[in-house]
Amino acid sequence: MNYTSFSQRVIALFLERQRRPYRNLLQQCHLTLQGTELVIESPDRMMNHALWLRRRHLAKSVPKLGVTAIRFRQQRGHKRSQWPEQKPENVQQEWQ
Repeated sequence: MNYTSFSQRVIALFLERQRRPYRNLLQQCHLTLQGTELVIESPDRMMNHALWLRRRHLAKSVPKLGVTAIRFRQQRGHKRSQWPEQKPENVQQEWQ
């Protein structure tokens, strides 16, 4: 068994052992295994914070899989918000 299939199996077992609400959140994230560390990359800051608050529940099944740590990250390349920022000058021009 090579490393990629092993890491995919560990991630699949990790997701299988989570409760449904946590599993639904985690399925929207990008999960990778780096050595013995599970890296959870979430698409936005709010989801990252929600998962971080549930870290105790997420970590209960991790030692059984041989993972020693969980790292939470926000995916790069995403904008802070989906709405374009309006500058005050643009707003003033609309009213003139």
